[in-house]
This record gives sequence, structure tokens and C-alpha cells, in this order.
Amino acid sequence: GEEVSLIVLDTEGLGGTDASDRHDSRVFALAVLLCSKLIYNSLGSIDEDAISNLSFVANLTQMIHVNSKKQKDDSMGEEEEEDIEELASFFPSFLWIVRDFALELLDEDGNEMSSKEYLERSLEQNDGFDEAEAERNHVRACLTSFFLKRDCTTLVRPLEDEQKLQTIDHESFDSLRPEFKKGMEGMRKRLLSTLPKKTVRGKSLTGPMLATLAKTYVSAMNNDGVPTISTAWEHVAENEAKEGLETAVEMYENAIDSFFKDNGPVPELQLFKKHEELKRTSIDYFSNRAVGNFDDTN
Repeated sequence: GEEVSLIVLDTEGLGGTDASDRHDSRVFALAVLLCSKLIYNSLGSIDEDAISNLSFVANLTQMIHVNSKKQKDDSMGEEEEEDIEELASFFPSFLWIVRDFALELLDEDGNEMSSKEYLERSLEQNDGFDEAEAERNHVRACLTSFFLKRDCTTLVRPLEDEQKLQTIDHESFDSLRPEFKKGMEGMRKRLLSTLPKKTVRGKSLTGPMLATLAKTYVSAMNNDGVPTISTAWEHVAENEAKEGLETAVEMYENAIDSFFKDNGPVPELQLFKKHEELKRTSIDYFSNRAVGNFDDTN
């Protein structure tokens, strides 16, 4: 029942011929840091190639830090496992959309399964000891460890006509396949009913707070640094405290000016009571606006 703002952030596609793996990793890392639900879409099915295309997920412990810390080695040691667990507490829920899906959702016994079950089965560890399979299994392990809340939606091709597919931007929604429209409408309804607020350390973000986070993360990346959640949050806290204090003081000054304007000279006791009332109102505003703990006695 609470009215909130919904921001849809679309990033450039991953795996472009003119983009490096590091570039893709940074785009993905920035999306992870800013959103409350990450929507990743791919074509066809969740097969070995699709898993391999997410190989950069295994590098997120190098791309994002919770706190400023020393460089890590590339091994999946105990320290990295601890980092994954810590990062997962800050990461969004994950929705994998598989477009142009043509398979039947059946298990090995021929029983129907949900798209979420399909995702979970695809993320199970595979047998195999070669280097490529070990790398894919590592990606699977990272996906399940980083994104504790995950789901999947499959969508059929929107049109059968290959010619029209090339210019689908000019097609009306009503002209698309009924199966596609049903899938889209179901996905949209499920998505909007499960979107969580964007929070950091238990605090719901406002627009200015999200903007400060974005600027801090992007600045770190543009300077070849590693985005650090605690550092970015300190910037948010500093900005919110500064702006909250300025607004609280302005609220008090405007209210006390109006009080004198309406009442003229007043007894000292009445003035003292009004001062305490306005002071408490301003402090309450500041406390609700500011991030972190502050001593309101000053």
C-alpha cells in the first residue's frame, strides 16, 4: 500500500564483439550494485554455452568489495568463500529470462516442471573433470551462492514470421503470438508483485541516495578502482546528514519566524515551550533522514 518510485535501468548487452571481458564484468557489477532485482536475459535455453557466457560472475569478488581490503588471489580458497557469503547479503534477487524458448519443460521422467525448477536443475553441478566443465561448475556455484533468491521465466518467440522479426519494433503488441503475450503479461504481473525495495544495510534508498551510490561506484570504476560498498555508503550517509541538517535548521527557523509573526512578543516560558517543540520536530526529521546513528543532544 506504500507508494514508491520504480526505476528500470537497462544496461548495454554483454558479450559484444567490441567489448572486453573486463568491460562486461564492470557493467554487470554496476547493475548488481544498483538494483534490487537483476533481470538477465538470454536466447534459446540454459545450456553449457549460456553458463559459459556468465563466466565473469566468478570474478565478482575481485570486481566488488564490501570493505577496503587487500588484493585477493584467484583461487577459490576459504577467504573467497567468506567474501561470496558477505557479498550475497548485499546482492539483489535474480531473474533469468530465457527468450525464444522452444523446449518443453519436462524432467527426465517426462513430468512437467516449472521454469524455476528448470533453472535450479541447470545450476546443478555437472559430472566431468576437464577444465571447461570445472570452470562452468564454478560459475554455477557462484550464481547459486551470490543470488540466494532467484527465479526464471521462459518466453517463446514473439513472432513466427522471420521477416517481421527483423522489424519487431514496428509491430503492435496485439499482433504478437498469443503464447508470447500470455508469457509477457504473466511475467510482468509476477515481477511487479515481487519487486523488493532497494535497501543498503537495512535502509530504504531514496532517489538522491541511489544517485550518490551510482556516482561513487562509477567514479571508482572510471579510476580503475574497485567499487567498495562501505565507502559508497559513507558518501551516502555524509550527503544525507548534510542535507538533512540544512533542511532541519531551515524548518526550525521558518517555524519560529512564523510563530513570532503570528504572536508578537511572548512570555519566556511560552517561547521556551515552542522552542522545545520545534527543536524536537526538526531533530525527528533529521533522525529519519540521516543514515547511521547521531547524537541529537547537539
